[in-house]
Amino acid sequence: MDQPISRFTIDDYLKRYRKALGYLPLCGPKKTFDDVLGYIRKHELYKEGMRIYKDKREKYDVTSCYCEMC
Repeated sequence: MDQPISRFTIDDYLKRYRKALGYLPLCGPKKTFDDVLGYIRKHELYKEGMRIYKDKREKYDVTSCYCEMC
């Protein structure tokens, strides 16, 4: 298993969702933008997602997910 995927899996299993979220974009094509949004919605990590992905907005626009919550 690739290192980012294994770290994501371990942190997710240990319920360290915020930390696990940071590994999703490092997983390459194995985790898509829909996976990221689904994970953010599932664990209600909207603000954390926007903070983590603020520099990657062209690829991961998390603000749309946050706006749906409002």
